[in-house]
Formats: sequence, structure tokens, C-alpha cells
Amino acid sequence: MKNKILLILPPVILPSYGKVFITEPLGIAYVGAVLEQLDYQVKIVDSILRRPGFDRMPDGRKYYGLSCASLKEEIAAWGPDMVGVSSMYTASHEVVEHIFQMIKHEINPEIITLCGGAHPTVCPEGVLSDENVDYVVLGEAEQSTGALLDAINGRGHWADIDGIGYKVEGRIVVNPKTRFIEELDDLPYPGRHLLDMAGYFGVSRRHSCEKVHINSASLLTSRSCPGRCIFCSARRLMGKYRKRSVQNVLEEIEHLIDRYQIKRALFFDDNFNFDKERTKKLLKEMIRRRYGISWFSTNLTLYKLDFETLELMQQSGCEEIDVSIESPMPSTLKLMRKPLQPETVEPLIKKMKELGFPIAASFVIGIPGETADDIRYTIEYARSLELDYCAFSIATPHLGTELHEICRKNNYFVDDFDYRDLQFGTGVIKTDQFDPAFLEHMRKWGWEQANFIDKGLPVPPDEQFEIENDTVCNASV
Repeated sequence: MKNKILLILPPVILPSYGKVFITEPLGIAYVGAVLEQLDYQVKIVDSILRRPGFDRMPDGRKYYGLSCASLKEEIAAWGPDMVGVSSMYTASHEVVEHIFQMIKHEINPEIITLCGGAHPTVCPEGVLSDENVDYVVLGEAEQSTGALLDAINGRGHWADIDGIGYKVEGRIVVNPKTRFIEELDDLPYPGRHLLDMAGYFGVSRRHSCEKVHINSASLLTSRSCPGRCIFCSARRLMGKYRKRSVQNVLEEIEHLIDRYQIKRALFFDDNFNFDKERTKKLLKEMIRRRYGISWFSTNLTLYKLDFETLELMQQSGCEEIDVSIESPMPSTLKLMRKPLQPETVEPLIKKMKELGFPIAASFVIGIPGETADDIRYTIEYARSLELDYCAFSIATPHLGTELHEICRKNNYFVDDFDYRDLQFGTGVIKTDQFDPAFLEHMRKWGWEQANFIDKGLPVPPDEQFEIENDTVCNASV
């Protein structure tokens, strides 16, 4: 019986400017909870929480998390039958490859290896071509992982399992992901008892405008996004948009208050407020029940906000607003396939300021078809809004996105393109209007101007900024 299952959130590698946001790995926590329901023994190791600092690599990149030597000791000591590793970032997959090599060649070749997350979902054959990887799970993993383990233990067959990859006599076989969980309310809460929740409470949780040191917990009230932005892979990874009932979400909030005494909820939905009426119902119930907590969402959709929702957000304890504007240019928004009407932005921003919200906004530059003047205007527009924080990202053609296919078909990738460069601040696209050097310069210039110089603040060195502000990128999705 293959019963002991170790799930690992691995270390990540980021560019010199990259920073990591530490929060519970909800994906593997959900998988762990479902596997426990199936009577498997589960342990979770969050490499980043266990060692939140970074080591500087010879090429200047940053390595965040436990060393492979420490992971080796952890795996060998527990003696799992299977190790599942979440590979969320193509740019960091080399660390995952090393972990699997270490398991098979330095610990125990009989340990079954499984890779899940965004990277194997969009590149299953590539991951399975590694001799040290036995299986991959595509996209939403709770049901597929349980079914796979049952098959390994003689209770089913791989060919009948949706959304997995495996090998038959050296031949790679991938069963496409065609089925997703329709009733999210039927899932257990994430297995937070498998996590060091006190450890998460002890780290500084920084978002765009401020950092806090209070007991916070992360939630997902829905999965996927109905949008079709060309730089996003949410639909490829998680299928169609689905949502939990308001009652189910409220019950989880109450569970977190009762068991963990949280003072802050972090909603990590891909599109928290897409269903306007559901959002209003949730916020009204949070107000009525007087939870006495604050909350924050990493993904508010501006084109689904209205004044009533903003007022309910304030009354229910929302501490900050973080919205994706991306561009003020109708032509660029059309290229992105983002259904935002630019004329709606400034009235909403004005209302947010009247309600006293700190405001952060994200902008994307470098979409093929965008001009150099469009990019300059986007940055000037962002500065004119006088927000508390502006994040400027370079359009990143991640595997599984429409943007990646556009770049591949039109030869927009730079000549020395390396998948390790798929980072939000690194340019890998060249057109007749811009090249990576221009994009990287404009991103850095815009960030400095909007967040420091326009406010009369000194621009801090990168390392100092990291120490003061902890972490910015989300390494938990």
C-alpha cells in the first residue's frame, strides 16, 4: 500500500529584482485535505516559509527557500511512498527537476514522483521527458491526484483518469484535462492543519501599499476567470469560472476566526468580484455578522466595480484596493482582450479616494501591436492618477497563454530567448516598436517615478527595498 504522501512547495528562483510573497499554498493544502479524506497519510513542506530569505546565485538571480540538502534530509527522514512537487513557474522549474533527481538518485529510487502546478499543466510532455518524473497532474488536482493514488494501489486504471500524464514502457501518455469540480462547496477546506499556520502569522505580509504583522489567512471563493486576457493562463489551468456559495465562504471565514483567531482575510481569487451581486451579498453578510476582521483581495476587476460595491467594501473591512488597469489606451486594451472602458477608471479612483482606501494598481507594457508612445502614455497616465502604489509589468508570454502563441507565430521572441526569463520584469519580446532594453528601462523608470520621485521620496536600492518591504510577488498560487 502506497500510503505516505509528501507534498512540497519548492524553492523558487527569481531575477535580481524579484521578491516573494509568503502565504499558505492553498493548492497543495486542498489536495492534502482531499487525500486525507481518502485515508492517505499526508505531510506538507513549504520550502519558502521554512527559509524565507534568499541566496544570490552566480548569475545574479535569487534562490528563495530551503536548500536542496535540507529538503533531502526532510524527505529521507519521513520516508514517503510518493512525493508531489508543485511547479508553478516555468522560470523555476530547474529547482523542481533537481529535487526529483535527488529523490531518485540520492534518496530512494522506489519513491513515486509526481509533478503538479502550472508548468506541467501547460507542458506535460516536457516534464514527463525527465526520467525522474513518474506522473504529472494537470490543472485542478484534487480529484485527479486521489484517483491516481487509488490506481497505483490497484483500485482503478491510469487510462480512466482525467487530467494526468504517465509513462507506458517508456512512452509518454497524457490524458487531457476535460472535467473540473462543479460543486466547489463539496470540497473540504484546505488542510491548514498540515501547515505551520503560526509561521505564516509570524511573517510580514506585504501587499502593495502597506505591510502588516497580524494573523492573516488566505481563501479562494471561486476558481478561474471568465476573462480572456491574452497574457493570462487561468482558463487553461483551471477551466471555466466557478464559484462557491456565499454561505460556504462565510462558514470558512468563521472557521478561521474560531480556530486560528485570524484578524485579516486574504482573497486570492483570479477574479474576486466578477459576479457583482454575489460580491455584494457576501459583503453585506460580512457587515451583518460583524466579524471584526479586515480583508484584502489581490484581484479586483475594475470593470465590475461600482460605487455601491466600493461602499460595501469599506463597511465590511476592506483595508486596501488593488486593481488591474493595465492600460488607458483603448487600442491596447483591445489587443489584450480586456473589456475595460478607460473612461470609467477615474470616477472609480476618485470614489476610492473619497472612501479613504489606499489604492494600488497594476499596468502592463509591451503588448505586441503597442507603440513606444503608447507605453510612455501608460506610465504618464499612471502617474497622473496619484495612487499609493503602481506596479508596472512587462507583458510576459507564459506557456499556455495566447500571448505565447502570438509571439511564437510572429517570431517576436528575442534571439537568445530563455524560458528562465519568463518573469514579469524581464523583456523577451521584440517588435518594430520596442525591444527588451526599452521595456525594462520604462518599467524601472515608471516604478521609480510613480512610487518615489513623484512623492518626494528617495528611490531605495533594490536590497534595501527588499528588507524594508519584504515581499511582493505571490509564490503560493
